[in-house]
Amino acid sequence: MVRVLYGVDAGVSPPLVMPTDAELRTLAKIAYAKYPQLDPHADARTRVVVKRYQVKDPNDPKNTISVSQRELQKDGDFDQPSHDSAFRHVFWAVGQLGRLPEPESRNVRSLLWWTGYLKDLLLDHRFDLDVDPRSFAAACLAHGDVPHTIAERWPYDVSFGLTLQHAGTPARDAWRNVLKTGALLPATRVYSPEYQPGRVNIDLAPGALGLVGSTFR
Repeated sequence: MVRVLYGVDAGVSPPLVMPTDAELRTLAKIAYAKYPQLDPHADARTRVVVKRYQVKDPNDPKNTISVSQRELQKDGDFDQPSHDSAFRHVFWAVGQLGRLPEPESRNVRSLLWWTGYLKDLLLDHRFDLDVDPRSFAAACLAHGDVPHTIAERWPYDVSFGLTLQHAGTPARDAWRNVLKTGALLPATRVYSPEYQPGRVNIDLAPGALGLVGSTFR
């Protein structure tokens, strides 16, 4: 008797079910509402604008003086389509990574390492994107199945329950539960001699890793 194995039983990860564009926007809003330090909209809400005026010279009414004044101005020019496209790609890339039962506590990979790894992964699928650490963290939260240590001290003391592509537990559609409930996985406290509050891991992003996977669509 020959037993034919399929999917996980055969050692093949099932394809990631991607949310629709509208669902991705909602997932991002849920993540930003809980962790506003990850919200890129804050960068565009206010900016310093230099305004110049011509006023009469009090010493010589026939002449004018150029006066400069700095003002804070609300900026409504946030590029939402570019944000949505980048978040969609980062969400997909995080979905290609394996899951661990808890955040890394030994040899913790830094934010810079992960964003470099995702950039290489996306390049292998013909998409060039400089991955923002905040977008990476928000995508992890939006997936709903990535343990993390994101807290008020962002970007310090941050680690994720992630491992490399084709390793660990494959991503599921836990994002559906995030949409349904609006709830995110709470931050996990990591107890380890190597995990020191306030320490930032500084290491180099990976080079060309020659990652192999299904083509992003």
